[in-house]
Amino acid sequence: MEAGTVNGDVDLRTTTSPVQLSGTTRNGSVRVTLPENPPPYAVRATTVNGRTVNDLPDASATSDHRLTLRTVNGDTEVHPG
Repeated sequence: MEAGTVNGDVDLRTTTSPVQLSGTTRNGSVRVTLPENPPPYAVRATTVNGRTVNDLPDASATSDHRLTLRTVNGDTEVHPG
């Protein structure tokens, strides 16, 4: 699953836990809300002018599930539902 824009926010809410999810924007924030109790995710979140919030446990070495969140001017956030 992939969503992106150049000028604006990307807000993704899922009812299932996709194996791969990507959200990108240049001028805006990227926010992802997964279902409650999602499987472990390897999260790669980057921003130049913003903050990063990741409320999932670190699973970068042990998970096949991957999230990629990128922006230049905005925040990246990922939360369980």
